[in-house]
Amino acid sequence: MNTIMTCLWATCVLGGPPSSGSPKVAVVNVPLAHEKYARTKDLEAEFEVHRRQFNETRESFRDRIERETLAIRDFKPGTPDYEERGKQIAQLQFEMQWFVESGQRKLDAELAKALKLIFTDIKAEIRRLAEERGIDVVVAADESPNDPAPTSAGQKNQILLQKVLYWSPEVDLTDELIARLNDRYSKQGTNKPAQSAAEAKRNEASTK
Repeated sequence: MNTIMTCLWATCVLGGPPSSGSPKVAVVNVPLAHEKYARTKDLEAEFEVHRRQFNETRESFRDRIERETLAIRDFKPGTPDYEERGKQIAQLQFEMQWFVESGQRKLDAELAKALKLIFTDIKAEIRRLAEERGIDVVVAADESPNDPAPTSAGQKNQILLQKVLYWSPEVDLTDELIARLNDRYSKQGTNKPAQSAAEAKRNEASTK
């Protein structure tokens, strides 16, 4: 899922102990580290399960409202039964609106939490790597998108947002950072996403 990857564009600036002479500087491609970090995939899978559950419940509300709307046509307007059906439909619409609004807030909060967890891991590993190498500063290195901006203003923004214009491959820590992140994460154990209610029912039925 790209939802998470596009949100994590940040600059990492870490200060280490002062060194004699010029500061030792390194770069890291943060978006690439985020993409290749195994925990990103696991958290995205968890988020996708929650998003699918949200969509399933929303569709269930819509189906119920549609059925009740069709059923009310069997009753004469103004009769007690018609009024009662109308109240039930209004109640379902209110419950659906509350569910959608609260559910979207919850999904946004889960996405923000996942982003923070990933970036915290990346920053902590960068710090450990920098301290081991005696590096004073680590800056985020990125590259312009392959697709050109459609407008002059967009192109200008892409140019101005570049944080590092040149770096030697010798000071690029990205590959080593990714390897260390994944090694540390594999030793901690991965997160297994839970099944949605619909998936659980389908799996249960298939085993009978």
